[in-house]
Amino acid sequence: MLFLALACSSKTAPVAPQAHEPAPVADITGLPSGVEAMTPVLVQDGEGLLLLWQEPGVVLVSAWDDGWSAPETIIEREGLVQNWADFPQLARGNDGALYATWLVSAGGGHFYEVHVGRNEGHGWTELGKLHTDNVQAEHGFVSLLPEGEGVRAWWLDGRDMPGGAPMSFRTALLDGAGAHDERVLDDRVCDCCRTAAVSTPDGPVVFYRDRSDDEVRDIGFQGASSGTLDDGWTIQGCPVNGPVARFGDTIYATWFTGAGDQPRVRASVGLGAPFTVAPATGEAPPLGRSHVVPDDEGAVVVWLDSEGGVNGRRIGDGTVGPATTIGRTDAARKSGFPTTIRVEDDLLAIWTVPGHGLTATRVPLDTFEQTGDVQFQAADRPTLTLADIGTFEGPVLVAAWATWCAPCREELLVLEALHQAGVPVVALNVDTAERSDQVDALVAELALTVSVVKAPDAAEALGLTALPWSGVFDAEGTLVWSESGLLDARGPWLEHVPSDSSTWPVE
Repeated sequence: MLFLALACSSKTAPVAPQAHEPAPVADITGLPSGVEAMTPVLVQDGEGLLLLWQEPGVVLVSAWDDGWSAPETIIEREGLVQNWADFPQLARGNDGALYATWLVSAGGGHFYEVHVGRNEGHGWTELGKLHTDNVQAEHGFVSLLPEGEGVRAWWLDGRDMPGGAPMSFRTALLDGAGAHDERVLDDRVCDCCRTAAVSTPDGPVVFYRDRSDDEVRDIGFQGASSGTLDDGWTIQGCPVNGPVARFGDTIYATWFTGAGDQPRVRASVGLGAPFTVAPATGEAPPLGRSHVVPDDEGAVVVWLDSEGGVNGRRIGDGTVGPATTIGRTDAARKSGFPTTIRVEDDLLAIWTVPGHGLTATRVPLDTFEQTGDVQFQAADRPTLTLADIGTFEGPVLVAAWATWCAPCREELLVLEALHQAGVPVVALNVDTAERSDQVDALVAELALTVSVVKAPDAAEALGLTALPWSGVFDAEGTLVWSESGLLDARGPWLEHVPSDSSTWPVE
């Protein structure tokens, strides 16, 4: 259920990004991470600051005190899951101990478990699994906050999915005895979006991407306050782009949406009506992956755009200021999610640059203006052709899928049936090259004879917001129809692919 959070597609030409004044930044040099580091997480720890990250086979932490301390190993073992979208978490418990979570492969493929560790100041002790089941399924996207004798954890739990049930959202308490008092908060949620928990004076509030029976994926929240932040984004797929929330003088929440087939970063102040943060007119379409830092004047939302910009914009109660570019990465999935935090009167941001590891910058918060002449309109998106993804003869139905996407498995069977019925169809796999063996294993498991093309860069080229995705390219290589979600074997794409539809399978 991992590995995808990308910009949308359309048939219009790209718009040049708006020129922003460069921020007066002061780089924090000497990060203790290596060139293969990714998934940074910044954690406020009393008056101090902790940086958590992952490198191949190991989870590491460092403390900031006029410089980063030497990395401390939390866990090093075979089978650690390392990806850009779901990653280790860290929090200080009410008992004074540090608690960390990490992901461990379970049975191969895209199945994994959440494991827990604890440190009272004398080194890390493994406490076992966060969840009580032993099902080979997906578990992850953890959030942690102090509660009870230790911390409370929230996570997405797929133990019921092998039987056909949806992903659930669960919580449990963690202390020196391990995890206990597990319970279900929501039995139908989005498969693969991060969660976020925030402490307020009235108690914790936890955010997640909900999933209605009609496949609407709005942002839900529970705890001291409960409700929904409505986008009306209806998709049958995996956005992998969930909410982040922080508490200043109120709750500031931010998330990505593709509602209306338009990629946008959205925000809410005090759990009020959502409003758009990006893109403003002339700005590059966002990848999302947003973060938020409150200060005395409101909050600053940071996000990645489709051209590799790391951008920030101040928000108030429904107001937005001009954007400022604070750094660069690239639009690859491995660039992951930036992490941000307030340090004195500055914003500290750390993100991944694939192939180079982590980079950090410190920006005065007063760099971000309170309001400005900011205009929003529907974002233009790039024209797509078959040349972006390979050489095919059209018209052809191209269906993008990945091994980690649960709905894609179901759709692969539909694609195989259509292929057997004579439909010109290509199953376009967008897994990373490192997952080639898992792709081969799934193709063999399902005994597929449909044409399977591995194209790790196609997701970015196509500007996908979710998987599965289907599109029809005509004989000139022009995209003439597209849709996210499970493919309807008798859907509107039929009018673009001339064949004898009477032979299609109904199921």
